[in-house]
Amino acid sequence: MSKVSKPENKQRKVFRHLKNELLDSAAIEWFQQVRDRGDPVSGPLIREKALILNGKLNGPSNFKASIGWLAKFKSRYNIRSVEMKGEKLSNDQESADEFSMLLKDKIVSENILIDNVYNADESGFYWRTIVSCTLSQKTEKEVSGRKERKERVTVLFCSNARGNNRIPLLVIGKSNVPHCLRNLIPKEKRKDSLKTLEMLGVTYTHQNSAWMNQKIFKLWFQEIFIPNALNFQREKGIGGKIILILDNAPSHPPLEELNALNENVEVLYLPPNVTALIQPMDQGPISLVKKYYKKNLLKNLIFADKLEGADTFLKNLNYHDCFPILNEAWNSLKESTLQMVWKRLLGDSCQPVTSQQPLDNSTQNVHSAEIVEVEDLANIAIPQEISDNLSRLCSQPNFFIENSEEVFRSWFETEDEDCGWEPLSESDIVKFIQNNRVAEEEEIEETVTEAENSSNAFLEKGAISPSEAYDGLQIFKSYCKEK
Repeated sequence: MSKVSKPENKQRKVFRHLKNELLDSAAIEWFQQVRDRGDPVSGPLIREKALILNGKLNGPSNFKASIGWLAKFKSRYNIRSVEMKGEKLSNDQESADEFSMLLKDKIVSENILIDNVYNADESGFYWRTIVSCTLSQKTEKEVSGRKERKERVTVLFCSNARGNNRIPLLVIGKSNVPHCLRNLIPKEKRKDSLKTLEMLGVTYTHQNSAWMNQKIFKLWFQEIFIPNALNFQREKGIGGKIILILDNAPSHPPLEELNALNENVEVLYLPPNVTALIQPMDQGPISLVKKYYKKNLLKNLIFADKLEGADTFLKNLNYHDCFPILNEAWNSLKESTLQMVWKRLLGDSCQPVTSQQPLDNSTQNVHSAEIVEVEDLANIAIPQEISDNLSRLCSQPNFFIENSEEVFRSWFETEDEDCGWEPLSESDIVKFIQNNRVAEEEEIEETVTEAENSSNAFLEKGAISPSEAYDGLQIFKSYCKEK
C-alpha cells in the first residue's frame, strides 16, 4: 500500500519482484530530484547514474545499465520522454490536479480560513549580476561574466493565500557575520543561527555554499514562520489550523519532523514534478521580485552616479545596500497578485469575498471586474527615463560600455534558473534509500506483530457468534465505503 500511494507508481498495475529494488528506488529518487530542479536529463545520463548508484549500493557486478534496462525503468515509472529541459520537466498535470482536489477538500472539511494557508519556496538570487556587465573593460570581456556568478544568495519567500501576511525574507549567504553587517548585529547575537536585521527588513543566516538545507529550514520554520503566523492570527482575531505547503526538495526536513513542532501548524508536501504547475510562489511572485529588484538597483545606480560615480557605487555594492532593495521589491508586490497566484492550486473559488471567509466549493467566482490579474512579467521593462540615463552614463570615458542599451536589457530580461537548494550526491541518495528501507521493514514488522497480538487476544475470548460476525462485516463495509 505504501508503494501504491507514491505518485511515481500510480500508473503501475503489477508489482513484480525486482532483482535490485534498492537501485530502482535510488534511480527514481535521483531522477525526480533532477526534474524538480529543472536540470536537463537524457537516457544516457540515467544509465550513467544507474551504474554509479549500483556501485555505491554494492549491487551486482554484471549490471550494465543497458538500453533494455532503461526501457523497462521508463515503463515502470511512466517516464514518457527524458529529452527535456527547464520547466517542461515539471509537468505531471495529473498529480497536480489530484493534489489540488485533496487540498480543497481538506480546507472545506476542516473549515480552514484562506488567511491561514501559506506557501514557501526558496530561490537563488544573483544580487550583483549587474556588476558583471558594467565593470568589465574591453580587455576583460571573457573574465567578468564568470567572476560575479559567485555573488549569489538564497532567498526564502513565503506568503499566505490572502496576500495580507508576507513573512519577512530569509536570506542565506556564505559568511556568518559579513563585514558590512557587523554594526547591525550585536556581539551577543553573532553566534545565533538566524539574525534579524530589522533596519534592512530581512532575516540573515549563512551556509558554506549559500544553499538552503534542512537545518536552516527547520530553524526558520520554528523561529520565524510559526511565531509570525500565530501573531498574525492574534492581530486579525482569527484562529484555526495553519497550513504550510512546500515542494518536496531535499532541503526540507521530513514531514513528521516539522509537524511535531506545533499542533496548530500542519505542513503538506506537493507531489514530485508539479512545482512549475501549481506552487503559488512559482507562478510569478519570485520572478516579479527579481524584476523589481533590478529596476530599483538601476535607479540607485543612476542616483549614485550624481554623488559618487557609478563605478564607485558598483565596486562598493554589498549586502547592506542590496537587502533593503530586495525587501522593497518583496513588499511592492500587490496583495491581489499574492492572491491570484493560488488560482492554479485552489481554482476560481479561492478568491473569497470577505477576509475571514473559509473556502467553499460552492462559492461563486468573484465578478470579473473585481479580479486583478497577476502583474504581467512581459510588461515589466526598464523605464525609458532610466534607459536614457544608462545610455548617457555608459558613454563616459571611465564607464564606457559598447551597446549599453542591449547589454542592460539582456541583463534585465534574463532570469537565473536557480532553485536555491543543492542536489543530493549519489552517496546521500544511497544513504537516504537504505535508511528508508530499514524504516519500512521495521514499520511492517511492527504492524504484523500488532496484528498478530490483536488477533490472538480476540481469539482467546472464545467462539465468535453469528451475530458478532455479522456486526463485524457491517463495520468493515462502512470502513471500506469511507476509504
